[in-house]
Amino acid sequence: MFIPLLLATTTPIRIGLVLGAKPGAENRSLGYPRTSDQEVWATQQAKVDIDAELAAAGGQWSLELTTVYAGEDVNTTLVEEFLLKCHGSGVGLVVGAYVDEETVLAIAPLAATLGLSLLLPASGLPSLPERSHVVRLWTNDRWQARVLAAKFLGEKAVVLYRDDVSGASLVQELQAVYSGTIATVNSYNASAGAAGLVAPLQALKAALGPPPVQPERISFLCHCGSDEVSMILDQMAAMGWPTARTAFTLTDRATPTRSVVSEPARRAFAAAMVTRGVLPHIATSANPAYSSLWARWSASGQNTSLFASALSAYDALRIAARARTLLSADAPTVGAAGLTSAVASTANQSWGASGVMTLDGVGDLYRALYDEYVVDAASGWSVVGEPIDGRSL
Repeated sequence: MFIPLLLATTTPIRIGLVLGAKPGAENRSLGYPRTSDQEVWATQQAKVDIDAELAAAGGQWSLELTTVYAGEDVNTTLVEEFLLKCHGSGVGLVVGAYVDEETVLAIAPLAATLGLSLLLPASGLPSLPERSHVVRLWTNDRWQARVLAAKFLGEKAVVLYRDDVSGASLVQELQAVYSGTIATVNSYNASAGAAGLVAPLQALKAALGPPPVQPERISFLCHCGSDEVSMILDQMAAMGWPTARTAFTLTDRATPTRSVVSEPARRAFAAAMVTRGVLPHIATSANPAYSSLWARWSASGQNTSLFASALSAYDALRIAARARTLLSADAPTVGAAGLTSAVASTANQSWGASGVMTLDGVGDLYRALYDEYVVDAASGWSVVGEPIDGRSL
């Protein structure tokens, strides 16, 4: 007698994932792997962990990822085409692990029209016209501005920022809370390269004024891309910058890169300006999720730190999968608001690889803790002191 086998069926968790450049690509200008390589690696690890968790839970669910590599500069048209593809294949949620602010502004209306939810590990975004389908996971410019104004900037400051959405957003927040005097605010066009930095830096140098008898360090806040910091420092050195009168401060967007700390002369120049800055605090102690990732990262032969962006990408993908399991099998039909609500509810209760996530008043997940680091001429850079909570300032 033939007895038919009863095959167990699984419900797919369909998630779209936007990444940057394909793994292993070299940075076109600096000659080392892109930051987005870490985010690719982190989302790969997230899938491994999600698969294991779903299997341990009985195998009712299975993860199906639809992925696009949008490139180093984020091809907005490619991302829009990807959203259409996701919509056609039953994907209800897209994780933008590598999406810049301008692209988010461009794709948000399309995502709303298609009923897609967006979970975005990104910072510095302005208010979006459509928020019911967008959850952002990162640090919050409001808290960073408070930390910078209270702990880093003196009575007088000059500001340099990249002329994009993220740059303008933090500057606006800073101007609202800084009690000192901002002598000048200048922006630059990153696509112009080193040549585009000359005029803004000349204006900033002039704003420092003539040297007093007793040199007073004036805060120079640099809200610039990581890969641009080395160009800025080199241009300042070429201009004969008054290092003794400058306190160089970097935002979380401008973490000292290998190109800065690995070159002795550049590192010494930065140290002469008592360069320091802020980084999103990573909960590295008593955090199993982080410890597990770090062990795998080290075992793969890497000796660099794990970036907050990579950890947030890992968290975002796991949050999306967990949220999806809270909904019924036909979840994509309940609308973007329902799916986004589930994502937010899940994340608000989760301890991620990068730390505890808190839901704010507009529906974003944020962390308000920052670390302070300093650049040292001899050893590079290191975190000092205790984490600073922007909510307490």
